[in-house]
Amino acid sequence: MKKKAAIFGFILLAILAVLPFGLDILMPEKVNKVEFAVDGMTCEACEVTLTKTVERLPGVVSATFSHTEKLGTIIYKPKDIGMSQLAQAIEDKDYIVLKQKGSKMTVIDMGIQMQGLGK
Repeated sequence: MKKKAAIFGFILLAILAVLPFGLDILMPEKVNKVEFAVDGMTCEACEVTLTKTVERLPGVVSATFSHTEKLGTIIYKPKDIGMSQLAQAIEDKDYIVLKQKGSKMTVIDMGIQMQGLGK
């Protein structure tokens, strides 16, 4: 019985210790994955340019671009940034985000819970 009380006390102290930092520690953030069909990439330098540009945006967890597949894949926190802002960042670098039907501009709810990401 003493062992259970000690464990309960430890858990209670741990919870009380994180409360001043907010509930974000206890409730990890949800991320989404979006794929954009991107026209205008011709080489690896284009991929690097877009990757660095998009990964600097607040709320972006990761970004990869392929000039051979003409595809950009972005994992982002939907509470911090939206798909239109992601598309605009790509277009601001003079690439074309294909928005017509049939392009790979679908959001996939990955159901991933991520903690402690600095972005």
